[in-house]
Amino acid sequence: RNFTTRKMVLEYDDVMNKQREIVYTERNKVLLGENVHDEIENMMRNRVNIIVDAFTNPKTDWDEWNVEGLNKEISLKLLPETPEFLTQERAKLWMIEEIKEQLLGAVQAAYKFKMEQVSAYAEQHGIEPFDQAEFERTALLLIIDDQWMEHIDSMDALRHGIGLKAYGQQDPVIAYKKEGFEMFDDMVDRIHEEVVRYVMFAPVAIKVDRNANRPIITSATHGARELAPRKKQPDVKAQEPRRNDPCPCGSGKKYKNCCGSGE
Repeated sequence: RNFTTRKMVLEYDDVMNKQREIVYTERNKVLLGENVHDEIENMMRNRVNIIVDAFTNPKTDWDEWNVEGLNKEISLKLLPETPEFLTQERAKLWMIEEIKEQLLGAVQAAYKFKMEQVSAYAEQHGIEPFDQAEFERTALLLIIDDQWMEHIDSMDALRHGIGLKAYGQQDPVIAYKKEGFEMFDDMVDRIHEEVVRYVMFAPVAIKVDRNANRPIITSATHGARELAPRKKQPDVKAQEPRRNDPCPCGSGKKYKNCCGSGE
């Protein structure tokens, strides 16, 4: 019985470790300074496709679509201050795929214009040029971290409640893997949605750091973020965990059986 219990715990941990590996691979790209502009454009295309598909139907005429709902969703998640992107005239002329391409083009153009405005402001005030690539990395990192922390809590709750599946003649480990995968997929979808909404809607205001003569970006949702590499902070030695505490490496094992084993 003890062997079976330990085996199940390891299988539970294996699910989280695989998910953690995927998330941290993407997160490390940001931390290493890779350009994520293409990824954000792919997210924009993904969101456009999802939103348009949700409110249209290729098997019916446009007047049977939920055009009002589509326009509301566009104004809330893609294009600020655009209450009616799909007019009756456009709906009569455009097929669904053309709606997607036109909408994606409008989103890309609006984002480009927003970045050009911020850059022009920085140039006008004679400060260091606005770093769009850093803004995009910051946005992606913030959203990944927020969503990943929520996902960890949700997976922990799932793990504690999954034993009830055994009463329904289901293998709890298989059920955990299946539901965990679905939850991970939902998290990725939320990351895409929130990143696009952030870069399109977050009000960007440049303030000048008088000491370093560099711009600082502020947004209503996450406060100030420097648009320049941060100075390396001195290492602070963390308090060593106790032997029976969860290992800080994230393996799911106790500290004494993992990094604290001395092996």
